[in-house]
Amino acid sequence: MPDTSAISPVTVSLGGGLILDRDDFSMPPGAAVQLQNFEPSIQGGYRRLTGNSKFDSNQVDSSNAILGVKIFNDGVLAAAGNVVKFSTGTGWSTSIGTRTSAGRYKFDDFNNTTKVIMVDDVNQAATYDGSTYTLLNATGAPADPASVAVFKDHIFFAGMSTNPQEIVFSAPFNEADFRTRLISNIQKIAYNRQKTGLFLSGGFDSTFALSVVKDMDIDLTVYICAYDKTKGLYHDHDGFREESRLAAQTCKEWGVKHKILVLQQDQIYDYDRRWLNNARFPWSDRNRRVPRYFLCREAAKDGCKVILTGDSADELFSGYLHHHKYWLEGYCEEKLKYYKKAKWFPNIEFSDDKWNNMLISDLLITSEQNILATDQTCGMFGMESRPVYLGQNFVRYCYEFDGMTKFTQRFGWDTGTYKYLLREVMGDMLPTHVKERKKKTGWSSPWDNNHPRVQNEWRIADWQYMTELT
Repeated sequence: MPDTSAISPVTVSLGGGLILDRDDFSMPPGAAVQLQNFEPSIQGGYRRLTGNSKFDSNQVDSSNAILGVKIFNDGVLAAAGNVVKFSTGTGWSTSIGTRTSAGRYKFDDFNNTTKVIMVDDVNQAATYDGSTYTLLNATGAPADPASVAVFKDHIFFAGMSTNPQEIVFSAPFNEADFRTRLISNIQKIAYNRQKTGLFLSGGFDSTFALSVVKDMDIDLTVYICAYDKTKGLYHDHDGFREESRLAAQTCKEWGVKHKILVLQQDQIYDYDRRWLNNARFPWSDRNRRVPRYFLCREAAKDGCKVILTGDSADELFSGYLHHHKYWLEGYCEEKLKYYKKAKWFPNIEFSDDKWNNMLISDLLITSEQNILATDQTCGMFGMESRPVYLGQNFVRYCYEFDGMTKFTQRFGWDTGTYKYLLREVMGDMLPTHVKERKKKTGWSSPWDNNHPRVQNEWRIADWQYMTELT
């Protein structure tokens, strides 16, 4: 057996490099895990780095210095002056957002998504996902953080001008968790072994409910109310027939059994009196109660025992443009003093989050009459009403995360895009013709819509009729 004790181990010689005064040295193969000035060669071994070169060959901004850099989505984010631009090596994109007198930028990965969060010691924090630049306008968000760090689903801000000694902590809205909870909530409420009807207006709320329910093992029929435009005076707009058409289009695309019932103006008074005779409840919104009476009667004829509705989603997710006005004008402040004592949802607590408090109060102000009236209408025909969004645990959850999430991902009162949580987070489950709509008409009839004088006349008539009944 040959003597191998004197054989030296095989080594790889490394010489030269950017630091030219360093002596040559050798290392065993595989030992060079991290090397300064060297990198593995495709021919085997290691090759010396030849130097540095300009990225993308172009300047980010010809007149402003680079203030921050972040590797992102197989490219590079770079801040220069007041702008942030993106490049994959083939040219810098147009500005993804403008900052005011921006300082030195800090970036971090955001919420385990393909987003980054950025701060600069001058402006609000913002996120970027490759196409959309969004200010982080959560309640209590620092105005000018200088540093940011993200750990799991939590953000830490520091270096604010007004409180430089403090660290601000945030738990960002978790879209995946919201999605799971919402779908599960609808499934639990909707599930039954009876013949089931779903009232479809064509808007976000009822359409999304249908997107979940249609795949469940239940005997389902969708009921749609249309309006005869050949009679009577249409006030302000006539988009209601379009609403029924879109609702029917959704059902056809998804292969869902549905019925379209056409309500004429001369039937409004007749069905209204029938509802008042049976309910004995002076609910002032004739525009909603009459169509629902009309649909309930048909669903009962078909043998339905359970009716699913999308009631109160507007109050949960900010579906009304007046929400912003109410908040600015303090509309709900006096109501809150009373509703803080209410026990509708005992697990919900009012907090310092004014946006959530406003939505809670609106839920209690407007939903009561809507839910009770729908429930009474279904009860007239021996049916059970189930508003699929109002599971108590889910309602409580909706008021636990930051209230501004329902508003400022997309400012509805500025852009016409409202109800962000359904439109953007759950948008892939909605048909394009629903998701891209700027408005909805709901259940209101077209003959007195947005006409306070006509509505008041009808309310007076209802009260007079109720007096006669008593």
